Amino acid sequence: MANSIHIPKTHVILALCLPLAVLLGYLLAEPLESTSLAVVTFVLAVLSVPLLLKWNHPILILSWNAVVTPAFLPGQPYAWMLLAPLGLLFAVLSRSVNPEARFLSC
Repeated sequence: MANSIHIPKTHVILALCLPLAVLLGYLLAEPLESTSLAVVTFVLAVLSVPLLLKWNHPILILSWNAVVTPAFLPGQPYAWMLLAPLGLLFAVLSRSVNPEARFLSC
């Protein structure tokens, strides 16, 4: 075999997180600019994907039972109407990431 390079997992994580932390710190210096707000929102959305993949079903159940209407949307739909398509997206994404997982385990 050829020489294989072994990089520890912690070094890879630090190599990804430190530049991201510097970029976010620079962008948060002026948080009201539209580009700063967009980048920070995008980074937080990407970082929340693993949590949403894990807690998709409980979030959907809780939003279904909650009588919450976002007042900023026209027509004031219930929260479950907004989270149902998002839940479907995360269910498909979860299935594509882990095809062996079964959604309904008895």
